[in-house]
Amino acid sequence: MAEELYDLQNDPDELVNLAGDPVHSKQLRLMRGLMDAWLVDTDDQGQYPRSEGALTEVLERYPPEWLHSPELRGKSRFVPKSGQSSSAKSR
Repeated sequence: MAEELYDLQNDPDELVNLAGDPVHSKQLRLMRGLMDAWLVDTDDQGQYPRSEGALTEVLERYPPEWLHSPELRGKSRFVPKSGQSSSAKSR
C-alpha cells in the first residue's frame, strides 16, 4: 500500500512525501494507528473485501489497463458487454 506523510506547516502544497524517511517513522506509526482506529470507529467499508458481484461489476465496467488493484489479481481482466469489443476504451 502506498503511504503519504507531509509536513503541512513547512510543505502546505504536499510536494515532499516523508513516509519513506526514517526520521519520520514514529509519526508514521502514530498516523497508521489513528487510521486503523478511524476505520473501525466509522465502520469504513474499505476495511472489508469486495463481494464477487462488486468485483465483477468493476471488471465489466473498466478496461484492463485501468485496473491495478491487488484484489483484482487472478480475476478475469475484462468481460465485454454484448456488442462491445474487449479493446473498447471509450466510456
